[in-house]
Parts: sequence; C-alpha cells; structure tokens
Amino acid sequence: MPLSERGQMNRFEFIRNLAIGLAGIAAGGRVLSATVEKAEKPVLVLGEVPVAGIDYYNGNELLAQMKEGDMLTLVREPDNPYDENAVVVLYSRKKIGYLPQAENYTISTLMDQQVRVNACITEINPEAGPWEQVWVEVRMGQ
Repeated sequence: MPLSERGQMNRFEFIRNLAIGLAGIAAGGRVLSATVEKAEKPVLVLGEVPVAGIDYYNGNELLAQMKEGDMLTLVREPDNPYDENAVVVLYSRKKIGYLPQAENYTISTLMDQQVRVNACITEINPEAGPWEQVWVEVRMGQ
C-alpha cells in the first residue's frame, strides 16, 4: 500500500488493539482478533509506524541492507534528554532511529514492565522523505 494511502494508526485503534491483546493474554493467550498473526506464539500487532530520525543515525548507511520482513530490536532509552519515553530502533545492533514520540508512550510503558516488544520492517522506500523511508510493525508476544 502506498505511503500516501496508508496513514498512521490513530490512538483509538492502537488502544483498542492493545486492549484486545491484553484481554486475550489474561484469558490464557487465546486471542481471536484481526490483530493476531498466525505464528508459533500469538503475536499482537500494536501498530505500524515510521522510524523517526533515520537521517541522524545509521539508517541511511544501512538502508540498502534492510529488507521487508527483517526483525528489529527495540531498546528503551529512559534517560533520553528529549523524550523520557524514548524507544531506540536497532538493525543489526546499530541504531537507525526511534519510534515516533507521538506513538511511544504505551510501548515504552510495556517495555518498562518487562513485556517483550519488537518490530518488523514492513516497508522500505529510499526515495521517500526521511520520516517515511522505513515503516515498522511493532509487535508484542513474539
């Protein structure tokens, strides 16, 4: 889907998906929802967002190596001077940017409570603006 048609998941959808997933986990992990993918373990998709700050970190250098479907590591950065809810995005152990500040509160809160959260690259577009070059799906439970 083109970036212009995709748009970002609004906060209501994000909270609804999170509530469905948490209710499913509380019910023994059996979640029946469009937000759960078939995998070895149930996976809850928390949202799809662009990686912020790609042009300030290693993102541009690594763009040619990245592929859709590649898994990324998310790391909390609570001491970040600009955002106390900062979540760093790593590709091959190298910082490529952050989850957008407007979308990171719930994810950082989950991570602070030791919930396993990661990301998967869903789209790469080197010709797009720096805030739309790499889109990731943030997942819980994998």
